[in-house]
Amino acid sequence: MVPRVLAAAVPLALVSAGLMAQERPQMAPGARVRITRTDDQAPRLVGTLARVTGDTLWLASRAGADPAIALRVGVRRLEVSLGRRSHVARGAIIGAIVGGAATGLFLAAFCSDPDTLCEADEFAKVGLIIGLPPVALGTAIGLIASHERWVPVPWPASARVGLRVRVAPPAARR
Repeated sequence: MVPRVLAAAVPLALVSAGLMAQERPQMAPGARVRITRTDDQAPRLVGTLARVTGDTLWLASRAGADPAIALRVGVRRLEVSLGRRSHVARGAIIGAIVGGAATGLFLAAFCSDPDTLCEADEFAKVGLIIGLPPVALGTAIGLIASHERWVPVPWPASARVGLRVRVAPPAARR
């Protein structure tokens, strides 16, 4: 009974975690934002959101001063960071494939000699000596090779400016 409950609970937990991760990030003070501008002088600005007032986005700088960025003037895209993501699993998988291939090639060449006795202990030794280092190296490279994930966000409601036009039917003629 318990294994059936676990078999049903684990996939449900994974699906619900994925659905929760699909929520849209909000533009809140303290969020890491990236602004893509239309001018060539500073095409991308990355900083921590200090506040949003009217049509101005305030980024906190390291020097302590708050530089102002006008939202609707010269801004092409606004994004919020979801954090950094490493590639540890991908590196380990690639290392395991390379290590497995190297181990297989070595064993094919080593065991092809009729005078060589290949048993389980030789397979284990060769797997540890030849197959394990690429897995460790791939994992280390995957840990080092990380990137920041960015998600586009809509303009803050306080910064939306526009013109509203209403169309009304003409007055009825008498």
